[in-house]
Amino acid sequence: LDVPEGIDVFEMADRLHVSEATVESDLSRVRGLLDGTELTLGRDREVVRLRGTEAAQRRLLSRLAHDEMDAASFHPETFRRALAATAVGVDSVAPFKSDLVRELGVLGYYVNELAISDVLLHIAIAAERVAAGHALDSAPPSAREEIPQVGAVIARLAQEHFAVTLGDGDSGHLASLVLTRI
Repeated sequence: LDVPEGIDVFEMADRLHVSEATVESDLSRVRGLLDGTELTLGRDREVVRLRGTEAAQRRLLSRLAHDEMDAASFHPETFRRALAATAVGVDSVAPFKSDLVRELGVLGYYVNELAISDVLLHIAIAAERVAAGHALDSAPPSAREEIPQVGAVIARLAQEHFAVTLGDGDSGHLASLVLTRI
């Protein structure tokens, strides 16, 4: 996901201190994981790369995170630790959440704790991908007139708290997501 030009299987095996056979076995499991997604694992000799849209890649990240949450009793502190050394600062999550809940409340929306955790996950994924240069080109089409307003709130808060500039595609996508959870 982080290396669009792909990874060299032999270099990766060396870097991870495992055999090439181990990496090949892991690649087989990755191919199985990609079944039913819009993503494929392409290979040109020793270079392997993930192919597919940015939206499909984010859905994969979300699925992996949700699988991880389901596999263990997930606690918000785990989410915070996972963000260490990413574009989304660990100490920025709680203030972002508080400001988002407050501003959505001003707009007349009620946000419950379970829904906001999922929203934070998606916002963190988007901020991380945008910071890495992988922005969404456009938001999914929607007839909901409140999307630009909610998207502007999310974009402003992402800039304030994470120093990440979300474009129209990302802010619209996240607003659509937020509006299905509040």
